[in-house]
Amino acid sequence: MQVRKQRWLLAGLMTALVLTGGALKLWQRWQHSHFDCRGDIEVFAPDSRANITLRYIFDGDKGVTLLRGVMTPENGEPVEINHRVWFTFTRNGNDFFLHSQNITSNESGDVVPAGLAPILPTFYLQPGEPFYLDIMRIDANNRLLFTSRVPSVLCKA
Repeated sequence: MQVRKQRWLLAGLMTALVLTGGALKLWQRWQHSHFDCRGDIEVFAPDSRANITLRYIFDGDKGVTLLRGVMTPENGEPVEINHRVWFTFTRNGNDFFLHSQNITSNESGDVVPAGLAPILPTFYLQPGEPFYLDIMRIDANNRLLFTSRVPSVLCKA
């Protein structure tokens, strides 16, 4: 009788360990495609300058990038940037392949300020455009985003 109880206890313990390991693996996989981080960039162009905060929100196979900031043309008034890019994505390891779906900008809806075109890739300006990001997790709260293998943004959760 005692041996039978020990076998059931051992089987229960092994089952609990396997389920816990599986749950941890699923949690880690979920975290790789469900995260939110924010980073700042400063862009210098021949005729303008922009300070932009980028916020990337990844949720499964969809996401949105929020761009907020100020663009200052060389000889003009500062222009507020309030821009959104909804996208789908696939990932392979640290490689994220984004595809823009819907673009809105500022309060008027879909009007993209003319000064953004020379300083942003077309992914941020037009639907249907691809974009590649290599996202390296540094620690629990920070990720480094690379474009073309060059560090672009330190993104903090």
